[in-house]
Amino acid sequence: MLIMISKYKKYKFLKNELSNYSLNGYPFERVLGSYLARMIWSSFFQKIQLFMYMFFISYSIKNPSKVLLTLPSKRKSYKRLIDNFLLKNELSVECISRINIKPRNIFKTFRFMRILFKDFTYIRNIGFFDNFLVSFLRAYAVITIEELEKNNFNVNKYIAFNSSYFYESFLSFYFKKRNVPTSSLQHGIYYQYQNDIPFETINYENTCADELLCWSDFTIDQIQSYIPSDVSLKKDIYPYASNTSIYKNSLNIDQILVMLPRIKYKKEMKTLLELLKKTNGNYLIRPHPSSKRFISKLIKRYDRFQLDAREHLSDTLKAGNYEFCIGFNTTSSFEAVFYGHKVCQFICGNDEFFLDFLPSFSSLETFKSLSFKNNNNNNSNLDYYLNPDEDFKIISKKLIVISGINLRSSGTLAILEDVLSYANKSLHKEYKIVALVHSKELFKDKSFDNIEFLEFPKSINSYFIRFYLEYFYFNQFSKNMNPYLWLSLQDLSANVKSKITAVYCHNATSFYKVSLKEALYDTWFLIQNFLYNYFYSINIKQNDYIVVQQNWIRDNFNKIFKVDKDKIIVSYPQNQDPKENKMDVNKNAEFTFFYPSFPRVFKNFEIILDAIEILNKKDLGKKYKVILTIDGSENRYTKDLLKKYHNLNNVDFIGVVERSKVYEIYKKSNCLIFPSKLETWGLPVSEAKEFNLPILISDLPYAHETVNNYDKALFFDPFNKNDLAKKMTFAINNKFNRHEIIKPDQPFSEDWKELFDILLQRNS
Repeated sequence: MLIMISKYKKYKFLKNELSNYSLNGYPFERVLGSYLARMIWSSFFQKIQLFMYMFFISYSIKNPSKVLLTLPSKRKSYKRLIDNFLLKNELSVECISRINIKPRNIFKTFRFMRILFKDFTYIRNIGFFDNFLVSFLRAYAVITIEELEKNNFNVNKYIAFNSSYFYESFLSFYFKKRNVPTSSLQHGIYYQYQNDIPFETINYENTCADELLCWSDFTIDQIQSYIPSDVSLKKDIYPYASNTSIYKNSLNIDQILVMLPRIKYKKEMKTLLELLKKTNGNYLIRPHPSSKRFISKLIKRYDRFQLDAREHLSDTLKAGNYEFCIGFNTTSSFEAVFYGHKVCQFICGNDEFFLDFLPSFSSLETFKSLSFKNNNNNNSNLDYYLNPDEDFKIISKKLIVISGINLRSSGTLAILEDVLSYANKSLHKEYKIVALVHSKELFKDKSFDNIEFLEFPKSINSYFIRFYLEYFYFNQFSKNMNPYLWLSLQDLSANVKSKITAVYCHNATSFYKVSLKEALYDTWFLIQNFLYNYFYSINIKQNDYIVVQQNWIRDNFNKIFKVDKDKIIVSYPQNQDPKENKMDVNKNAEFTFFYPSFPRVFKNFEIILDAIEILNKKDLGKKYKVILTIDGSENRYTKDLLKKYHNLNNVDFIGVVERSKVYEIYKKSNCLIFPSKLETWGLPVSEAKEFNLPILISDLPYAHETVNNYDKALFFDPFNKNDLAKKMTFAINNKFNRHEIIKPDQPFSEDWKELFDILLQRNS
């Protein structure tokens, strides 16, 4: 994509250089615009081929009629389109004049060379090839204009198939100079590609005719900002509109029509066909002309795949009632709907555009769950696109992208699950939800029917890959998708284009002083502590909102990163999974403490084990046990803990467990211990409150805010084992106290609904 950006910038720069030249009323930047784009985007060998073609070839038109209509290509589908255009406009044209080619006169060739080298243009700060390109095109324009001006065409009207394209651009200005009305045809359904590199608009910004005959109001709305000021847009009608109803749904065909795009999407096409191969459908494959040879070879390996041999897409669409049609990055999707077919779109992550009024899929699972309830043989959705007599506009859902490509365990994954659960239940009617994850398998036990998952499996391989995705790939990805809200749930502020951008910051590592002992056990923790300030600072001020879980974290973001507090939302996590009342479950005979936590050094497991050693020397008069989610296999820190404390017979070292298992243990437990020295929230604390469990927790700012007014909590010094042992005794004897309500300043949300109301600006 960076290459694309570079090429587009080069195109605009060199076109601006051509604007300094004109001859006899022919502006070079207009008549040469398509030539320039073709040169820049071609491969090396294609460039050489074009240079040779332009150098040795000249053009001619013989015996033009009173209405001259030119066609620069022998492609039969183009001839078919022009025939429909003439029919619906009741035009009688004696012949459609093709632009013929012939060898250039040897003397003209020498003159070409003379002009090229005599007037070689040197432009500073660009390479030799680009200087040569500008000079070559300029010399080509001079020769072409000289050859064209020797003609004396006597016509009343000139209609170009595409007045931006090659010789037709010169012809358009030839006739405009002679006050002959000139028109250009729209030869494809235009949909504004959702990016800042409007490659497809190059054709429109180089329109040379007086008017462009558009198919619909929609096209006019889409392209009017790209059209030169001296070109008018005239509403015409869809060229096949006069005869579609005759053929529509005439046969019943037990097939699924797959409409494939240009050859540039080789990888994506193979991905789609591999996906469809795993299904039971019978597929009729309709390739784009540029990819026909590639696809015909490819599908020989596939059963139940048949290549469409019909000459024109319209013939294929007229053939009958397909089960449905599949398209992506191809405007044939428009035509399929126009002909009354059910249509869905394959989303590949590299989409130039997608039609958000159509059902979409990106995986086998979403393909199998496709629903056409809003697209059942009803072409009204395309009225605005194809029918000039209707003033109908699509009411499409705004897109919400929730990014969690790096989340795979513990509390951060729980937050992602809860956010998706809320979105699935409460946002899907108004918004289209797309979730970016590294693997959908994380959610195999969840029912997220209203969410489209896109996988990025390599995102967890390294930070370099993640940085590339966040800061480069997602930039273009977001332009393609055009989201209303982009919510990143993983600390880093992605470089994306969205109406609203927000980042959810979990990690408070940079606000913590790492001890030497912690650094020796967990070097990565020390590195995180050092680097996270830099990670957070990248793009952070580009966000509309920053979401944190507690007020003390907001204060630090404001102080360190100079972010306005009005942009920092304190949002309390809210679990979306309903839980049974723990009081309905029989408890163990012995009093059970539980500490579910990922084994990091700041989680402070050792203070619990030290407190147990103290309690075991006392007569408590009651049996107790402690369940810890470590088993010594996780890292050097837990290995040393197990080595030192393995003889404690009232401790269960169960290792890391799934969230569902954690809930089962909550039901059988009597008290939560939470000695962590660093948290942005402390999700187990919220979970324990939902299970009505007493809580022993560190006497730190995060803990007081999380506990809030919960009346079954005791605070202890996380650096004092004797204090914890004392509080564990209090817990066994049911001695707790109440706490005052702590409520942060606005913006503040107590649940996911309030958070999304702020993010989506639904109360503004």
